[in-house]
Amino acid sequence: DRTVTVCFDSDAASNPGVRWAECHLARTLAARGAEVRVARLPAEPDGSKNGIDDYIVRRGPEAFGAILAAA
Repeated sequence: DRTVTVCFDSDAASNPGVRWAECHLARTLAARGAEVRVARLPAEPDGSKNGIDDYIVRRGPEAFGAILAAA
């Protein structure tokens, strides 16, 4: 009975395996009573992948907070 935000690396948008893992985790959490939200990290302008840590270092915690708020 809690809200959980799932946030995988930015390649979740283009990698079917990562997308499957994200979906499977979200469904498992929901089956256990969580309200699940999914936050999507954008890739860098040059197409390189972002993880949460990369994104926060490059853009700052406020930018990551905005992504979480939009989930």
